[in-house]
Amino acid sequence: MEIAKLRKELDNIVGKRIDHFCKSSLADDHAKNQCAHFVSHMLDYDLSKPASCKYRTLADKKAEDVTGATMRVDVIFNHISKLKRHQISDYQCYPAGLIFATQQKNIKANGEMGTMPRKHIGILVDFSVYHYGNLDDKVKKHDLNYFMQLYSKKYGGAGPVVFYRGDFIK
Repeated sequence: MEIAKLRKELDNIVGKRIDHFCKSSLADDHAKNQCAHFVSHMLDYDLSKPASCKYRTLADKKAEDVTGATMRVDVIFNHISKLKRHQISDYQCYPAGLIFATQQKNIKANGEMGTMPRKHIGILVDFSVYHYGNLDDKVKKHDLNYFMQLYSKKYGGAGPVVFYRGDFIK
């Protein structure tokens, strides 16, 4: 994956809504968390039929203009080998990849992520995180420091928050 090309594509879609990328019924459901859905459309991840927007409804399955994309953070996280993801705790420069935020108790003893609702994913390029903000329903770009502070506050009420960086899935 060419990082400069990816960064340019991401910069061009900051502020866009999910229906810019997806024609499925999920794109119209603004009450649903769209972060994994956004990342999956940007990176062409369709890792599981039960967790794909293409198979959400019969109409989506039949629609020719609906391309599949994974909708769940834990499915993406657990698809990455344990050797290709690691916990991060500071604001240094990391190689481009995926970034995950969740409560520490959502990481199981075997290293997999559970299904609890407090989890988030973005695309990390240099010091920037591109992710989908559900409150204002658009793609956002934040520096890594701000992203980690934001999700530490947002998810921290019920216990410690952990962040992981994972390699892109090939």
